[in-house]
Order: sequence, then structure tokens, then C-alpha cells
Amino acid sequence: MKVHLLLTLLLSLSLSIESTQASQANLLEEIYEKLDITTFRNSLFQMRETGQKTLPSLKLRTSYLDDKKFEIENDDWLYRVELTETRDGNNDGILDYIICFTDKSKIGTYYARKSLLLTRYTRDGDLIALNYSVDACP
Repeated sequence: MKVHLLLTLLLSLSLSIESTQASQANLLEEIYEKLDITTFRNSLFQMRETGQKTLPSLKLRTSYLDDKKFEIENDDWLYRVELTETRDGNNDGILDYIICFTDKSKIGTYYARKSLLLTRYTRDGDLIALNYSVDACP
């Protein structure tokens, strides 16, 4: 009986960890789809045209995705979004994402990392960066 209970507990813990990793990857996919890049300074401004405000609208595809980060990489640039925390950081009742955004030129010297608190005006709206003091970049 004790062995059965222990096995059940271990299986439950394993499924919980897998579920957390899967949901974290889903959050990163949501950030990729919904991040409004016009709400914070970054090098993507140079390639934007009117109306383009998300990574998919710029036709940028992820080159790497795991349960902690995604990357967009080409011959000239590397963009990385690392999700470090989820919480209601500005106390408005909507879940916020705390990320570290890396923006790095491969051919020049431009390199920036920013800690950002991402929120939205509505539950289904785009993710916007707020000017909050968060520390997501080690």
C-alpha cells in the first residue's frame, strides 16, 4: 500500500512538472504572438513599417524555443526573450510577465538587455511594456 501511494505521488509530481513546463512554453508562445514591440526601445524599430507592432507582423520566426526562453536569430541579429516570472506586478488583476529582452547585433557593437514588465489593458489584448522597476536580467 505504501509503495503504491509513493508511486502515485511521484507520478503526480512528474505530471505536475511537465504541465508547468508545457504551460511556460505556452506563455512564451503567447509573448511571441502578442508582444507590442512599439512599447519599449529596441532595434526592431529600424525594420518596422506602419502597422507592424508584433514579431509575427515583422515576419520574424523563432529559431529556438524551450520552457524558459525563445530566440529569433538571423545573420545580423539575435533577439532573446527570457521569461523569469509571472505575477500581477502592477496589481490590476491581470497576470503580468516579467522578461529579460536581449537585443544583440552580430556584425556591430550594439548590445542591450532590458528587464520588462509586460501587461495588457484587457485579458486578450496585446502585451505592452510598462516602466516598472523589475530585475529579470542577471
